[in-house]
Amino acid sequence: MKEQKKGSIGALIFGVIIVGAIIALYVGTHIDLMFHEPVDLMEHIADEGEPVKGTYVSLGVDGVVDCYAETKHRINGIIPIGTDRHYLLWLDDGSFISLQAKGKKDIEKLNSIMNETQRYINGNADVLPPKYEITGVISTMDSEISGYYRQDLSYWGIDSTVGKIYYVQIDETQGKLSSWLMMGLFVLIEIICIIALIKEINEKKQAKLAAKAATMNAPITDENNNLYS
Repeated sequence: MKEQKKGSIGALIFGVIIVGAIIALYVGTHIDLMFHEPVDLMEHIADEGEPVKGTYVSLGVDGVVDCYAETKHRINGIIPIGTDRHYLLWLDDGSFISLQAKGKKDIEKLNSIMNETQRYINGNADVLPPKYEITGVISTMDSEISGYYRQDLSYWGIDSTVGKIYYVQIDETQGKLSSWLMMGLFVLIEIICIIALIKEINEKKQAKLAAKAATMNAPITDENNNLYS
């Protein structure tokens, strides 16, 4: 029993440390998103030379070349919980970048801009559509999405001679609300672990006190089992 209690306390201490480390890591990698306003992507690129991963950015979108992939999210591979769409964006300086978007309103607007952009590319429109403001975090694409991105660039004949290509994405699925909700979940788990740890320690102390009291109150006998008062 003592070994079991000792093991449970050790496991809880380990859990508190691990969750605390996760919280510190999460804050460190999402500090811009959680505490700062987004920076304009074009100004960011002008300052840094290229999009820096982890930066929270805003962008006025008026050039959407194509929707090149979809990511369908499911619980246990069965229950659908939403679909992200991946777009090839044409930036003001002639460069290209990927966008991962979610939400019916944004997707409808981006699809409308895409149709107008393709009309412009094909010579059926004189100007690009009005800009639509988006925000997101610069992040890497997984290998499958990156492959589709490269295929779409090739399909449209886009290479370094046409414009600079950034092989990262603006992840619009990451927002302030979702980041704070995730942070709240981690903090809640940490609090639960700490409460459980305190409870285990208190129970162990109470058990020791009860055992000590029982020993002190036990009757004293001699070798013949005669009681002494």
